[in-house]
Amino acid sequence: MSDFGKINFGYASAEKERARNPELLINGYVDFEGAYKCAVEGDEFLFLGYKGSGKTAIGKRIELSSEEAHDLFSKMIFIGDFPFTSFAKMVKGTPEPEARFPTAWAWLLLQYVMQSLASDAGLLHEEPDTWERAISALKSAGMIGDADIGNLVKRTSKRGFKVGIPKVLEFERAEEANADADLAVYVESLKKIIQGTKTSSQHIIVLDGLDDIMTKREVQFTSIGALVLEVGRLNEFFHACAVPVKIIILCRTDLFEKTSNANKNKIRQDYSIELDWFHDPREPEKSKLVEIADARATLFLKKETNVFRDFFPTEIDHTATVTYCLEMTRHTPRDFLQILSHIQTFSTGERLTANQVKSGLRDYSIKYFLPEIKDELNGYCSQPEIEAFVRALSRLKKREFAFQEFVAEMRAEGVDEETARKILESLFECSAIGTISQRPSGLKFFTFKFRNRNSVFNSSERIILHRGVWKALNLV
Repeated sequence: MSDFGKINFGYASAEKERARNPELLINGYVDFEGAYKCAVEGDEFLFLGYKGSGKTAIGKRIELSSEEAHDLFSKMIFIGDFPFTSFAKMVKGTPEPEARFPTAWAWLLLQYVMQSLASDAGLLHEEPDTWERAISALKSAGMIGDADIGNLVKRTSKRGFKVGIPKVLEFERAEEANADADLAVYVESLKKIIQGTKTSSQHIIVLDGLDDIMTKREVQFTSIGALVLEVGRLNEFFHACAVPVKIIILCRTDLFEKTSNANKNKIRQDYSIELDWFHDPREPEKSKLVEIADARATLFLKKETNVFRDFFPTEIDHTATVTYCLEMTRHTPRDFLQILSHIQTFSTGERLTANQVKSGLRDYSIKYFLPEIKDELNGYCSQPEIEAFVRALSRLKKREFAFQEFVAEMRAEGVDEETARKILESLFECSAIGTISQRPSGLKFFTFKFRNRNSVFNSSERIILHRGVWKALNLV
């Protein structure tokens, strides 16, 4: 096997890297703009990025670090299959979700905070008896232990739900008290109990799985907006009380943009980091994506390695090879590392030929890129609509086309113009298509979401397929 074939560039998911080869997340990791450091040490709690941008890798790296450090505790909570319908019923009596949802999120998240603190042997509490009784009560109610967040929601939303949390506030809980008041009181009681803790260790709760929540249901967007708001409040509370606890959210950028939250821009400016890996195409060798590839090659070959210099032809079709490969991606780590993995399967010697690189890119487009685009459309489009757009593009046989040309092909699939527009907007959001505008000078200007995150789809402009899509469909 050639040296290039020996490199493990990683997998399509950080979960598999964590399970199969965790060293990829330790020594084969590039901390984009210090995101990991900010997650552990900074005030930032919201990490935004499109699918494949490395959000989960941050959480998995925190998990690995906590296994090696005696003073770092971490817990990852997956909420991709979160029961939003049951969640909406957790706090009763108040009609407005803006009032109900933050309380419900606080209750759920504080269960994990209590559990994490309870696992800390160095924890001290100003009222040890109160602490022990609170932990015992939550365990008896099944709120801390092995239950996932979905089960916590279901248990809390049952009629007659009660927890014998010690009375730490000046109130008497009457049996006839309504559930709305009860849950709010529970939350305040837990916060008061947490406020009395002292520890030299750090506790981090990571919320992941939001990439899987792609839906048209308004309750989900409202719920997630409330989640972001409440996590910000809880983190401020922990900071003010000098309790070393932090909650982190890993969220898909386009999902966050659809959430309902009056403080969304403030949170984005002050408490978020966006994992936007797009780099000036005039200096492709300085891309952080290339840096990741080199780091992983160096890790496995145990010597300083420059992947494109050491194994690739300098140019392909009069274009620098590194640029040629980057243009087949949406400038995310997942896309780029998958390209290198697919090219590996065609490697036979110490250096790749241009044809071998092209074969790898075609394999990547067919087996990874187009299926990845289809996956990202789930939630925005139905499965029949997704299959219809692929057939429509195959019949068009064009890399560039007008909006009405696409509409005509979709009508042949039984899809109306409004739905066709919705599909194109969704394709634009995940950078499967871009648009072309004509400058007064005659120059064409190409707009893709991964190049300009503020861009929006414009149906009056010509549409261009991403190279990965037209390669998969064998268009000319």
